[in-house]
Amino acid sequence: MIRVTNTAPVVLTPGQALTFNDLVWKSGKCETFRNPGGSIRVGEGVYRVTFHANIASATGGTAAQLTIYADGAPLLETVMISTPATADIFNNVSAETTIGNCGNCCNPNPGNITLTVVNTGTVNVTVGAGANFYVERRA
Repeated sequence: MIRVTNTAPVVLTPGQALTFNDLVWKSGKCETFRNPGGSIRVGEGVYRVTFHANIASATGGTAAQLTIYADGAPLLETVMISTPATADIFNNVSAETTIGNCGNCCNPNPGNITLTVVNTGTVNVTVGAGANFYVERRA
């Protein structure tokens, strides 16, 4: 299990991955995080991946959008969208999914999977302090 956070607000341009600067908790050896960094790497296993944050759009009426990525590909079930009426109004977003890494037996890219949170919208997004990116090995 691993949980990382950011201790200050972060502004993400479109396409940019969120950087975390605080490793809150780590147990086990299958999850790694280089502090500070924008990604969590997981080894073989089944994982629950969760992200929670308060986000704001730089432009009122325009969607602020984040998505969890695995090895550079979006996990479409994790798209998080907030469309505040005015700029810089924070709303809470969250996403959760399960991923599996079967190691060398059937994975076309054997080894670790890299997980990131990316601004997939068209405007800058401010991610408030205290965002949580949490990965827990289930099996």
